[in-house]
Amino acid sequence: MSELDEILREFEQDVDNFISTDVVDIESGMSMGGRSIDPDFDGSVASAAFSDVIKSYRKAFDLLEMDPDSIQELMGRAEDVLVITRIIGDRTYYHGLAITKDGNQALARKMMQKYEDRIVDAVGI
Repeated sequence: MSELDEILREFEQDVDNFISTDVVDIESGMSMGGRSIDPDFDGSVASAAFSDVIKSYRKAFDLLEMDPDSIQELMGRAEDVLVITRIIGDRTYYHGLAITKDGNQALARKMMQKYEDRIVDAVGI
Protein backbone atom coordinates (compact mmCIF):
# COMPACT_ATOMS: atom_id res chain seq x y z
CA MET A 1 0.00 0.00 0.00
CA SER A 2 1.37 3.42 -0.95
CA GLU A 3 1.73 6.30 1.46
CA LEU A 4 -1.14 8.11 -0.29
CA ASP A 5 -3.38 5.05 0.06
CA GLU A 6 -2.63 4.89 3.79
CA ILE A 7 -3.40 8.60 4.23
CA LEU A 8 -6.68 8.31 2.31
CA ARG A 9 -7.70 5.24 4.34
CA GLU A 10 -7.12 7.24 7.54
CA PHE A 11 -8.96 10.25 6.01
CA GLU A 12 -11.95 8.02 5.19
CA GLN A 13 -12.18 6.96 8.85
CA ASP A 14 -12.04 10.57 10.07
CA VAL A 15 -14.81 11.94 7.80
CA ASP A 16 -18.36 11.33 8.95
CA ASN A 17 -20.85 10.31 6.24
CA PHE A 18 -17.97 9.53 3.85
CA ILE A 19 -18.77 8.28 0.33
CA SER A 20 -15.64 8.82 -1.75
CA THR A 21 -12.39 10.75 -2.07
CA ASP A 22 -9.80 11.19 -4.83
CA VAL A 23 -6.60 13.14 -5.42
CA VAL A 24 -6.56 14.18 -9.07
CA ASP A 25 -4.24 15.77 -11.62
CA ILE A 26 -6.37 18.64 -12.95
CA GLU A 27 -4.87 18.75 -16.46
CA SER A 28 -5.27 15.05 -17.26
CA GLY A 29 -8.22 14.22 -14.99
CA MET A 30 -6.31 11.16 -13.78
CA SER A 31 -6.71 10.05 -10.18
CA MET A 32 -3.47 9.69 -8.24
CA GLY A 33 -5.32 7.69 -5.58
CA GLY A 34 -8.75 7.38 -4.09
CA ARG A 35 -11.23 5.45 -1.98
CA SER A 36 -14.95 4.84 -2.13
CA ILE A 37 -17.40 2.91 0.01
CA ASP A 38 -20.04 2.99 -2.75
CA PRO A 39 -19.44 0.40 -5.50
CA ASP A 40 -21.77 2.37 -7.81
CA PHE A 41 -19.70 5.57 -7.47
CA ASP A 42 -17.21 5.62 -10.36
CA GLY A 43 -14.29 7.66 -9.08
CA SER A 44 -12.53 7.76 -12.45
CA VAL A 45 -15.54 9.39 -14.10
CA ALA A 46 -15.88 11.87 -11.23
CA SER A 47 -12.15 12.68 -11.37
CA ALA A 48 -12.24 13.51 -15.07
CA ALA A 49 -15.53 15.41 -14.86
CA PHE A 50 -14.51 17.61 -11.94
CA SER A 51 -11.17 18.37 -13.63
CA ASP A 52 -13.19 19.82 -16.50
CA VAL A 53 -15.29 21.83 -14.03
CA ILE A 54 -12.15 23.35 -12.48
CA LYS A 55 -10.75 24.21 -15.92
CA SER A 56 -14.07 25.89 -16.82
CA TYR A 57 -14.02 27.94 -13.63
CA ARG A 58 -10.44 29.00 -14.34
CA LYS A 59 -11.42 30.08 -17.86
CA ALA A 60 -14.40 32.04 -16.50
CA PHE A 61 -12.24 33.76 -13.88
CA ASP A 62 -9.73 34.69 -16.58
CA LEU A 63 -12.50 36.14 -18.79
CA LEU A 64 -13.73 38.16 -15.82
CA GLU A 65 -10.18 39.42 -15.31
CA MET A 66 -10.01 37.66 -11.96
CA ASP A 67 -7.00 35.56 -10.95
CA PRO A 68 -7.79 31.95 -11.93
CA ASP A 69 -5.30 30.78 -9.31
CA SER A 70 -7.40 32.40 -6.59
CA ILE A 71 -9.90 29.51 -6.75
CA GLN A 72 -9.57 27.48 -3.56
CA GLU A 73 -12.68 25.29 -3.37
CA LEU A 74 -15.73 24.39 -5.37
CA MET A 75 -18.81 22.79 -3.84
CA GLY A 76 -21.86 21.15 -5.31
CA ARG A 77 -24.88 19.63 -3.67
CA ALA A 78 -27.18 17.09 -5.25
CA GLU A 79 -30.22 15.47 -3.68
CA ASP A 80 -28.22 12.86 -1.75
CA VAL A 81 -24.60 14.00 -1.85
CA LEU A 82 -22.32 16.97 -1.21
CA VAL A 83 -19.13 17.20 -3.27
CA ILE A 84 -16.23 19.39 -2.14
CA THR A 85 -13.34 20.00 -4.52
CA ARG A 86 -10.25 21.63 -2.98
CA ILE A 87 -7.29 22.82 -5.09
CA ILE A 88 -4.04 21.64 -3.46
CA GLY A 89 -0.26 21.83 -3.73
CA ASP A 90 1.12 23.70 -6.68
CA ARG A 91 -2.47 24.21 -7.94
CA THR A 92 -2.19 21.40 -10.51
CA TYR A 93 -4.05 18.88 -8.33
CA TYR A 94 -7.29 18.76 -6.45
CA HIS A 95 -8.61 16.74 -3.54
CA GLY A 96 -12.24 15.75 -4.02
CA LEU A 97 -14.60 14.49 -1.34
CA ALA A 98 -18.17 13.22 -1.55
CA ILE A 99 -20.24 12.89 1.63
CA THR A 100 -23.90 12.09 2.20
CA LYS A 101 -26.49 14.84 2.48
CA ASP A 102 -26.45 14.28 6.26
CA GLY A 103 -22.73 15.06 6.45
CA ASN A 104 -21.41 18.20 8.08
CA GLN A 105 -19.94 20.43 5.38
CA ALA A 106 -17.87 22.52 7.79
CA LEU A 107 -16.29 19.50 9.47
CA ALA A 108 -15.62 17.82 6.12
CA ARG A 109 -13.84 20.96 4.86
CA LYS A 110 -11.82 21.11 8.08
CA MET A 111 -10.73 17.47 7.64
CA MET A 112 -9.63 18.23 4.08
CA GLN A 113 -7.52 21.12 5.38
CA LYS A 114 -6.09 18.92 8.16
CA TYR A 115 -4.91 16.26 5.68
CA GLU A 116 -3.81 18.60 2.88
CA ASP A 117 -0.10 18.85 3.76
CA ARG A 118 0.22 15.08 4.18
CA ILE A 119 -1.50 14.44 0.83
CA VAL A 120 0.66 17.02 -0.94
CA ASP A 121 3.81 15.44 0.51
CA ALA A 122 2.67 11.91 -0.46
CA VAL A 123 1.96 12.95 -4.07
CA GLY A 124 5.19 14.97 -4.24
CA ILE A 125 3.72 18.30 -5.26
